[in-house]
Amino acid sequence: MTSKIVAPFSGPLTANSLKIWLSSCEDGFDNYQDTHKDATLSAKTRIRLTGSALTDPQMAEWWVGSKSKFLELATWEDFVKKLKDRFMPVNWKMDALEQFYSCNQGKRDFRSYAADLAQCLGTLPSSTISTTIYKYHILFFSHPHLYLRMRALQGFDIDLSTQTPDELIALMGAHRVALFTSAASTPSSAFSPLTEEERAALTAVRGCWNCRGKPGDADWIPHQRHMCPGNSAVGARPGKDYVPSTTPATGIVAVGLLDPDYPVLEEEPEPRDVDTSDEDSD
Repeated sequence: MTSKIVAPFSGPLTANSLKIWLSSCEDGFDNYQDTHKDATLSAKTRIRLTGSALTDPQMAEWWVGSKSKFLELATWEDFVKKLKDRFMPVNWKMDALEQFYSCNQGKRDFRSYAADLAQCLGTLPSSTISTTIYKYHILFFSHPHLYLRMRALQGFDIDLSTQTPDELIALMGAHRVALFTSAASTPSSAFSPLTEEERAALTAVRGCWNCRGKPGDADWIPHQRHMCPGNSAVGARPGKDYVPSTTPATGIVAVGLLDPDYPVLEEEPEPRDVDTSDEDSD
């Protein structure tokens, strides 16, 4: 019979799901005592309710096999420790830290990234990651375009003590929407295909068919199509792997910008020339 105090736990057997379920068990105990005058759930009763709710086959077998010993424990917390010792991986905390620190926005929507990061944080003990470090991670591992927009925002201070992580996420989410809307609505010069003569001339000097740049130009940097910086004058967008260089004015660049494999926004397609290909141009 299913308990009305504790919901069954059927998996998945992960650190985060187990932590959430055990927290719901505590809520169930408190709710019962709050709604039943003078009612007190003993440690034995709490352990029995928790153990009986372990419906995962492996966990249920563990509970049934040692139930009598578990019911003799002094506190519910002692039972929880044995439960974690048995079913949590030995290095679960290191695994959880790795998941947290490897979480970045990439091509995803910002709010999806923020939700995943919050889940990674929730797996860890509450004192492991400080609020400040959490806010730093939200900002520095967001998409480079969003990071730079936040850096340019007048009055923005990541160390503002009164700003909670949730408020930071809401602020960055709003600017992410504004950034995308602005990029989508900004008109650009028409990108006209090269003529045969222009292609031949650029190929001869190892120039770029996208930005029309060539050796000898003042700002020329040798590159392949996917790393092309683009050229707004001719309507050429940057290549899909183009990474802006660090500016001397700030001397700083987002973490994502330091990685040449860091992806650009999904809505920023690779520059295309209908009558050329990557194999034909550098």
